[in-house]
Amino acid sequence: MIIPFKNRIIDKDKPVHVYRNLNAKWRCFSIQQNNLVVAHADGFIIKNVKAKVNESGRQRVIREKQKNVHAKLIGEFVGEKDIDVNNLDEIFYNPYTTKSFVNKTTGEPIYEIKKAYFKNGKAYILTL
Repeated sequence: MIIPFKNRIIDKDKPVHVYRNLNAKWRCFSIQQNNLVVAHADGFIIKNVKAKVNESGRQRVIREKQKNVHAKLIGEFVGEKDIDVNNLDEIFYNPYTTKSFVNKTTGEPIYEIKKAYFKNGKAYILTL
């Protein structure tokens, strides 16, 4: 479900920055373009994904024990989709235990992947 924020729309010709929204009442993600939140969403795909963690932001979380937005998955918005996640590897990030996004199954760092799927507050590596 894609819910536009302040009547903004996602421009499919521009990259999106996706991060988990910790303040929403339902487990969703915020989608940014041009440093503005354009939508809150769940059940969607992005492609040509780069995983970015701002190290100074991560260190601030560790030091202050207060969450802030410092880690994002950046890519091209594909669209909404409902996919069974049972056979997908989860993308995991915890600033206290990892320095980068990792494949939760293998523990390998993730810097780039072809596609990511976002559902119920979690991100997955999409191999379709």
